[in-house]
Amino acid sequence: MADSKIIEMACLGRPFQLGMLYDCCRDDLIPGFTFWDSEILKDKISVQNQANTDFKIFSSDSTEDKSHALHVSASLEASFLSGLVSVKGSAEFLNNKKKSMKQSRVTLQYRASTHFKQLTMDHLGNIKHQNVFEQGFATHVVTAVLYGAQAFFVFDREVSSSEKEQKISGNLQDAIKKIPFTTVGSKASLDLTEEENMEANKFSCTFHGDFSLPRNPVTFNDAIQVCAELPTILGKNGENAVPMTVWLFPLVKLDSAAGKLVREISISLVKRCKSVLDELDGFDMRCQDLIKTDVSMKFSEIENKLKKFRGLCSKQKLVFQTILFQLLPKIRGGEKEEEALAKALISLEQSPFHSNLINAYLNNRDREINLVESYLKKMEAVDVITSSIELEKLTLDFNNEYVVVFALSSLEQNEKYILDLEEFSNKSSSDEMSPYKPEPSSASQQWFNSNEVKALTRQIVQSFLDFYEANRHRENVKFCIASIPDTNSAGASVHVYQDGKLLSSQFQLPQKPCDPVITRVEHDCVHLEFKPALHDTNSTESHRILYQKIKSSDWNKVDLDGNLTTATIKQLKADTVYQLKCTYLRRPGTSPFSDVVQFKTLPCSLPGPPEFRAAELHSISVTWKRSASFVRNGKVLGYVLEYQENSKDMNDDCWKSKDVLDNRYTVNNLEEGTDYAMRVSVKYNNGKSLPSAQSVLCTVTLLEELSRKTLIRRQNPFIHDLKFPTSLRKPKDMTDKVIMVIGADEMAKANVCNWMANYIFGVKWEDNFRIRLKSDSAVSEAINTPTRIHSYKLHHRSYFQVPFSVTIVDIPGLYHADCSKTILDPIKISLPRSSRIDYVDAICYIFQSNPDRNCSSTYDFILSLFPEDMAGNLIFLESGDQTEAEASQSTGMSVPRSCFKFNTKPLFAPKKQEVHNQSTKRAEDGQMEWNSNYEEMKEFFKVLEGMESKDITAVREPLHSVLTLLSGHD
Repeated sequence: MADSKIIEMACLGRPFQLGMLYDCCRDDLIPGFTFWDSEILKDKISVQNQANTDFKIFSSDSTEDKSHALHVSASLEASFLSGLVSVKGSAEFLNNKKKSMKQSRVTLQYRASTHFKQLTMDHLGNIKHQNVFEQGFATHVVTAVLYGAQAFFVFDREVSSSEKEQKISGNLQDAIKKIPFTTVGSKASLDLTEEENMEANKFSCTFHGDFSLPRNPVTFNDAIQVCAELPTILGKNGENAVPMTVWLFPLVKLDSAAGKLVREISISLVKRCKSVLDELDGFDMRCQDLIKTDVSMKFSEIENKLKKFRGLCSKQKLVFQTILFQLLPKIRGGEKEEEALAKALISLEQSPFHSNLINAYLNNRDREINLVESYLKKMEAVDVITSSIELEKLTLDFNNEYVVVFALSSLEQNEKYILDLEEFSNKSSSDEMSPYKPEPSSASQQWFNSNEVKALTRQIVQSFLDFYEANRHRENVKFCIASIPDTNSAGASVHVYQDGKLLSSQFQLPQKPCDPVITRVEHDCVHLEFKPALHDTNSTESHRILYQKIKSSDWNKVDLDGNLTTATIKQLKADTVYQLKCTYLRRPGTSPFSDVVQFKTLPCSLPGPPEFRAAELHSISVTWKRSASFVRNGKVLGYVLEYQENSKDMNDDCWKSKDVLDNRYTVNNLEEGTDYAMRVSVKYNNGKSLPSAQSVLCTVTLLEELSRKTLIRRQNPFIHDLKFPTSLRKPKDMTDKVIMVIGADEMAKANVCNWMANYIFGVKWEDNFRIRLKSDSAVSEAINTPTRIHSYKLHHRSYFQVPFSVTIVDIPGLYHADCSKTILDPIKISLPRSSRIDYVDAICYIFQSNPDRNCSSTYDFILSLFPEDMAGNLIFLESGDQTEAEASQSTGMSVPRSCFKFNTKPLFAPKKQEVHNQSTKRAEDGQMEWNSNYEEMKEFFKVLEGMESKDITAVREPLHSVLTLLSGHD
């Protein structure tokens, strides 16, 4: 039971004496009351010698370790924490706490005991003043005292951010261990190196002891001397010793009516109380460190928030100590249960003062300070304005036309958590309180926790610093950093004042311009293009270009209108390396400079661009202006002419080049009717110049060539025979329509094929030329040798009348079964491999001009050659006065709907100069026939365009053998 135990207790500097009464419920000495007279006490005291000395070194600053060093029990520790017990002498060490987290601390403890006094047993039965029991204010009586003395030397040192606290503490402990504690009454000396002694004396010393010293030690060396003198100060016989430990005898054992200690506070609750107060002390220490930072001292908004927070925490600590002060005696005396203390702890743990919440708040303050500190470090050359009055004074100064301020706009941001702390702190402890639940978004809404705000502020810092570096030498512009609360700008913004008046609170500083783009370098000038700076939407008042020779120390300056996007710097020296940079002007100053760009002027002037001299079907002749200046330290060897087809996909890898000695050249082997880009460079013995400006020139088309030839030759019309394979290049991704031409009349077939060619090439009636695909000699050959297949590939050109390429396959002699059997074997021999195909779009049967009675059998034979699904690809073409359709109808023959008539007479008919009336009439008749054929051919190709290609393997014998040869199959 707690009321029947003898209690051993540390004195903690309190004036204990034998026979004194003590109240363990309040941990309080009761002076003036005793059970015995002083004469009786003197005769019944036993004294024993108990000399002992001990030294300890420790670096912990916790209440628990300090209590352990002073032999303080958990119950007494609770009384000390609540304020029930006041300490003196060496026990004041309990109140000495670190003031900073950046403080390194090492403590040396000296403990000496001298003698032990106790009352004899017959005293306890010989109580003279029995009325004391009836008072009930005491629970125990002092029956034994251990005398001696203690001293604590507390060594402290501030630790910089680059130093390690543990290492510094360890070095001092090593030095303390070298103190000769056995040296008494003499000068103590240490075997320390000069460096060790210097490091040790960086520590300050605070002394707490049960000794009366002439002067307290303040340095490490002072402490060494005091340590050596302590045994002497204590006295040879311990005459200067003080009570260190007492033993308390419970009064209830002497009289049941006496007051008693009902229960001790459980150790677990004491530890929880101690943890709460230690955490609050730790938070106070962190708060003081944050208040002492340069950022807090420069910006009162942060300092005021921290001081307010610290005041709330200090108030809460006092409130909790008051609760302990009131509860501990009642619990010990049995008036209240321990549950009351447990509830007080739970209430605190569920309040806004929970350690996790306080720690999170301080972490946020730490994060905010670190962020602002990083800005200040980046802009360390810029002055910080600490008050609004100082800022106003700066802006009103007549010497400062402009003041540019990096304004931290969110330092005064209100926090819900502080309001919650205030509200909780103002409530009475008796009020019912529900567990505190912080708003989850409260911390994330802080400006320093927003990645977006931090990124934007970082950009503003860099822009401000760049602008400062570009304008810091201007006497009419001042720069500073200040805190200016602004809810419209999270994090920071730039304020600009002009003549004391605020121009903008969100000023967009001129950004670093993009590097000027060198579009062209010549021998005496350079051409530039300006591009707007990224994210800069403001107008530019003017551009400024600075340029110099590479080894020159002087910059040349050129100012240009801000609306210009291009510029030319002239009067440069040939074959010289220059560097340049640019900026632009916008009030209140200039933008940062762009990066420096280097270039070298050309050794000589550029030649002129290629100029047109003449163009043929496959060649272009050009000339150009010679280079006007000579190469320094070199010799002009000639020119390099480069060319490639002009298109959207042009690139440097496609240029073809020709070395030319003079300033004219003819480029051959070009494509007909094609645009070519051409340029010229000067070739000299050290390399070659940049190319001239490009020219786009074009070869002539076949029609243009034929028009020109008609002016030279007197034929009317001039007939041009196409050569196969043609020089027309096969275009990419272009459909190729294959037309198979069969029929008995080779001349009719030739006329229709020639009409197809003229229509495709776009030949008009008024043109004095015609195109011939199949000549008269080819017709005679087909009649005499009906075993040769002719294939005409017309690759698409831009001036074609049809949107595809055309392949015409002319198969001679195939118009009835007997003929087909006689031509198969010779065809196998004569078929050229280049003419082979694997599909057909249209089979065109050319009817004889005057159908005979065998027409019906011929038509039946043609239909029999193809499967039913190819019947739609069969087209009838006819030349003559009476259409084959009409003739077939007279014989009862059925013909397909795709049937076209052509009068081939006007195609190659000569145009003669006749009498005016006759000439006009003949010309009108010829043009009408031409136009009729032209429209018919237009309809034919329209039908052809819509036809579906058919695989040639689908046809029946005997045509299958022929088409197999055409397709390249065996």
